[in-house]
Amino acid sequence: KTDLSVIIPTYNACASLLRCVSKLKEDIDDSALSYRIFVVDDHSGDNTVERVRQAFPETVCLENEKNRGFASSVNRGLSEAGSDFVLLLNNDVDILDRAVTKSVEYLQAHKKASILGCRNQSPDGRVQLTAKRFHGPIEMFFDYLVILRKFVRLDARLRGLDLRALTADEPFETDWVVGSFLLARGEVFKNVGHLDERFFMNCEEVDWCFRAGHQGYKAVYYPGACVVHYGGISSGKQEKRFEFLWKSRFLYLQKHFGPLEPLILKWTLMPAFALNVLFWMTKLISGRMSREEIKAKLRLYRIPLGITWEKAHG
Repeated sequence: KTDLSVIIPTYNACASLLRCVSKLKEDIDDSALSYRIFVVDDHSGDNTVERVRQAFPETVCLENEKNRGFASSVNRGLSEAGSDFVLLLNNDVDILDRAVTKSVEYLQAHKKASILGCRNQSPDGRVQLTAKRFHGPIEMFFDYLVILRKFVRLDARLRGLDLRALTADEPFETDWVVGSFLLARGEVFKNVGHLDERFFMNCEEVDWCFRAGHQGYKAVYYPGACVVHYGGISSGKQEKRFEFLWKSRFLYLQKHFGPLEPLILKWTLMPAFALNVLFWMTKLISGRMSREEIKAKLRLYRIPLGITWEKAHG
């Protein structure tokens, strides 16, 4: 049994994946941890598996026969992993300053913490809000409503973002942490189960943390470790990402809040869409948005309104 299993799902992102694995190995090769790295490829067309095996022959490469989504790829890795700790890691993450080793050492020293997310920052150094409260229909509504964006702190709270992550120097307990860097004890996955594969992309980690929380496992945000998260490299075009996001949100609501909640949320999004349009029109009149930008926004924000009950389940 090893100390750490690292699971990295990937799809057509070979260049960032190779950099990710290289930075990861720089960290844990200098530690006392025994580890295995599992790269799970979702049928990429960029020779990912061949190039990873050539560059890092000790890495375990698992190949899916088609693009099955993030949750399915993680579960494929979990079925092979057997370790004290499991790290779910996005392929577009750069490990900084022993972030993995520090995170494992933190959980080793703090037995009451079971799930850990570290500080994520953008390439320009801005802190990403990766500690969050559990989503409900209210948070999803305000995430859709863009008119409050200029009231940054109010908007973030209404959307369920944990603002303590912006300035925290000490760890704190939170509801859930995003899956770009999610470290958990192996026993948690054993007792809670794998990710729900009905979530093709998005909401799989909040669903899993929700289930873990109900079993008494605590999640912490640990700012003592830091990674750079580039974001969106494997997920394709913005419209497709937005569709995946809202399909997963409707499914999450149906699963945890009941079958009527997705319909109620969808009805409330319709007047919110009208408010968004009015907001964008004021920006057009003032010269702060172009017609092309507004057309792109309209295409994007119409997507949740067109998702049917069957699509949310499928």
